[in-house]
Amino acid sequence: MAKKVCEDGCAATKGENAHVWQVWGSLEWKHGGSGGGKGVQRARQLFDAAIAADKTLISAYHSWAMLEKREGNKAKARQLLVKGLAAADHGKRPASHVYVALARLAESESDVEAARQWYKLGVASGNFRDCGPALTAWAIMEAKQGNEKVSRELFQKSLKGAKSRFAWLSLGTWELRWGNIEEAREVLREACDLFPSDAAIAQGYANSFTKSSEKCEADMEMARDLFEKAVDIDDKNQYAYYGWAMGEWLLDKDVDRARELFQEGIWSGPTTSQAAKLFSSWAHMEAVEDQNIELSRSLYSCANKIKPKSTKILLNWAKDERSVGEEVRGEELEGLARSISAGHSVQSQRQQTAKLHPGQVVNEISETKSLTALSIETNSEIVRTLAESLESISYSSEASEAVKVLPEIVDEFITKWNMYFENQKRFKRSQSRSVDGGSSPLPSPIFEQ
Repeated sequence: MAKKVCEDGCAATKGENAHVWQVWGSLEWKHGGSGGGKGVQRARQLFDAAIAADKTLISAYHSWAMLEKREGNKAKARQLLVKGLAAADHGKRPASHVYVALARLAESESDVEAARQWYKLGVASGNFRDCGPALTAWAIMEAKQGNEKVSRELFQKSLKGAKSRFAWLSLGTWELRWGNIEEAREVLREACDLFPSDAAIAQGYANSFTKSSEKCEADMEMARDLFEKAVDIDDKNQYAYYGWAMGEWLLDKDVDRARELFQEGIWSGPTTSQAAKLFSSWAHMEAVEDQNIELSRSLYSCANKIKPKSTKILLNWAKDERSVGEEVRGEELEGLARSISAGHSVQSQRQQTAKLHPGQVVNEISETKSLTALSIETNSEIVRTLAESLESISYSSEASEAVKVLPEIVDEFITKWNMYFENQKRFKRSQSRSVDGGSSPLPSPIFEQ
C-alpha cells in the first residue's frame, strides 16, 4: 500500500518531487531484503531518481550510502556521501549526519584520526541542537580509544543541546565502564527524571545499582524496582531481563528467580541476538550452580542456532565442558571457534577499502566523476573550504597535549565556521541589493593558513 502511494505520488508530481522518490527507495530497501536482491537493486534506481529530481537533496545521498554500507560496499558509500557534500545547497549548512556517517565509515576501517576530523566538521556544521548526535558519536569513539576526559567533555557538550535520551544513556553507561559508579548513578538519575517513560534509561539506571566500588555498594532492592519499571514500560526489553536475571543470580543468589527471568526474556523475542545472550548466560548458570551439563548443552545449542558464527558462545560452551571433564568436546568447540575466526579474518581483508582523510575530499570528488549513476557538478567551493580548513585544526592522535585541548579546538572551529556563514549571508544580501549590476567584493576567507 505504501509503495503504491509513492508510485501515485511520483505520477502526480510528474517525477519532480525528490522526497517521494527517496521515501519509495527506502521502502523498497526495507522490505526488499539485503544481499543484492531485487529490493536493493530497485532501491538504488529510486535513490538515483531522487537525486536526478533534486541534485541538492543530501538526504537521498545519505540514504543510498547507508544502503551501500549495509551491503558491504564501503567505498561506494563514501563516494555517495562525499558527492552529497559537493552537491549540497551552499546557502544552507550541510547536515551533520552526513559527516557522522563518514566518520563511522572511517572508524570501521580503524582510521581514528580521519574519523576525528569528520566529527569536527559534523560538530561545526550546525548549532548545538543540530550537532548533538555528532558530539555523542565522537564522544563514544574517544571513550573506545581510552580518552576518558575528552570523551566526558564531548558528552557534556552534547547534553547542552537538544534533549537526547541517547546522549544521557551513553554518558551514564560509560561512567559505569570507567568505574565511576556514583557519577553514573547521578547521570542516570537525572536522565530518568528527564525521560520517565524511557525503558532503556530505567534499565541502565538499574544496572548501576548492580555494580559496586570502594565508595558505594550494590543495591539489589533498588535495582529490582528499576528493572521492574523498565519491563513495565517495555515488556520486550531483553536487556532489562538479562540485567535483572544476572543480578538475582550473582547478587541475591536466587537461582530460581534468575531462571524465570531468563525464560521471560527469551520468550519476549526468541530469535533475537539478545536472546542468544540470554540462552548462553542461562546455560553458564546451570553449569556452574547445578552442574547440570545436559541442560546447559541444550541452552548453548539454542544460543548457537541463533548466532551460529559467534565465537564467544562457542568458547564459553567449551569452557563449561572442560569444567566437567569433557576435554574432547571442549577441544572440538574451540576448534570450531578458531575456524570461524579465521573465516572472519579473510572476509575482512577482502572488504577492506582505502582510507579517506577529510583533507583528501576534493581529490575524492574528482576521482568519482565516472560514477555512472550520478552526474552532478563537482567543483564545490564549500567542500574545498572544508578540506583546506583542516590544515589549521588537525592534530596528531599520538600527541597527548593536543588531545587535552581538543574541546578548545572544537570551540574555536565552531566560531570560525559561524563567522564564515555570516560572511556568506552578508555577501548574498549585498548581491541582491545591488542595483547597478556591479560586482560586490567577495567575503574574506575565514580559514586562513
